[in-house]
This record gives sequence, C-alpha cells and structure tokens, in this order.
Amino acid sequence: MYQDEEEIKNLLERVSELYLCEYCEKKKLTVQCERCGASVCSHQECSILFPHHNNSVLAICKQCQNLYNQEIKVYIDTEKISNIKKKARTIYFKQKEKE
Repeated sequence: MYQDEEEIKNLLERVSELYLCEYCEKKKLTVQCERCGASVCSHQECSILFPHHNNSVLAICKQCQNLYNQEIKVYIDTEKISNIKKKARTIYFKQKEKE
C-alpha cells in the first residue's frame, strides 16, 4: 500500500460516514463526490480519492472521473520541447568530445 493510500485511509476514517455507496450499493464508509455529490466508498471501482486540505479527502466518483477524462485536452509546448532537445544534444556532444 502506498503512503498516499494509507493517508487517505486514515483521513476517510475521520471524515466519512456510514452510508450506501451509490456504485457498489453496499453500506460502507462513504464520502461525497466533489462534483455531483454522490455518496461513494473508497473502492477503486467506485471512486478516486485524493488527500485534500485541512485533513480532508477530495472524492471524485467514477462517472464524473470519466467526464473529466473526456474534457482533458493535452497541450504540448513545442518550444519547451525543442529547448530540452537542444540541451540534450549539447550535453551529448560535450560528453562525446571528452571521450
């Protein structure tokens, strides 16, 4: 178990309540989805959880997570990539010269 998972587990015990999870339909310790307010448990099939400020947990249900994943657009800054490539080439050729 990762340190973050252990931290989330401890936080859940402090901030969650015993309710019916809307995804697995079992009565468990649940938190509310930050976006839609659904009661979700900590299982990976039901939600994704993040440590949040003031010893709380930020929960996103799987349905909202899928919506977020569809909305995310990858932005590639080609100028930064070309600068990194130039640095890498410079370092590579300097090492070649030393050999």
